[in-house]
Amino acid sequence: MRNFVAVVVTLLFTAASLFGGDFVAPSQKILKPEGEISLGSLVELDLSRPTTVPDHWVAASYDWHVFEVNKDGLVEQNLRRGRIGDGVYFAAGMKPRTLYVECYITHLYGIKTNGRLTEFGTRSVLLRDTLMVGGSTPLPPIPPGPTPPPTPEPPITPSKLFVLIIEETGDAVVEKAMLMRDQAIMARMKSKGHQWRIVDKDVRSSNGVTPPDLVRFFEATKGKTLPQLFLVDDHGLIRWSGDMPRTPAAFLEAMQKVGG
Repeated sequence: MRNFVAVVVTLLFTAASLFGGDFVAPSQKILKPEGEISLGSLVELDLSRPTTVPDHWVAASYDWHVFEVNKDGLVEQNLRRGRIGDGVYFAAGMKPRTLYVECYITHLYGIKTNGRLTEFGTRSVLLRDTLMVGGSTPLPPIPPGPTPPPTPEPPITPSKLFVLIIEETGDAVVEKAMLMRDQAIMARMKSKGHQWRIVDKDVRSSNGVTPPDLVRFFEATKGKTLPQLFLVDDHGLIRWSGDMPRTPAAFLEAMQKVGG
């Protein structure tokens, strides 16, 4: 689930060939304020301390990002280093919104032979979480689409799009974060008035049911590899769908094909 669930995605970046099964990243999670965050407050984020230190661990570096996805695209927050620990802090602001938190941790490992560092390696871990500031304003629902669907297919015309990504949050991929930070994609989303919508495949409303505007998309993803991308126009028509492109160029090409 995307709300209030911390997700750990382990990425393998190995340098040298030594570690194999010994190359273990310590278990950590993002520490954040409990519950809804008050407007105008100071938000402090930190990391839990590892209960054990893996063999050969030397040091770690931390790269924090906190961003909002709104009608203008991805808006990153200005962060300051925490007073203690490895965390950061920032001002919550005066408007209700949902913020997404990412912390990239790079662990360095090394083996010494006769007192000299002879082999080394790294492993990077991506921690993710969500913050609700002042009662998040719900995203507009995706239009239901015509019933029955038009025949033949409508001509390709310029249109504002809902850019819908359905994912398994626990398997979230770095490529998606890179796409959402790509300057060309952000500029196109803003200039065309497109809107992001990113949901976990198991998302449920407060009463435990699937949001009605997402049911048809969840049905379409059954049996397919996640994440799946849907480009939906303001009449509810699915203009394009398929595996989420892995590069900014492919992502932009998919939007351009449908006039987005």
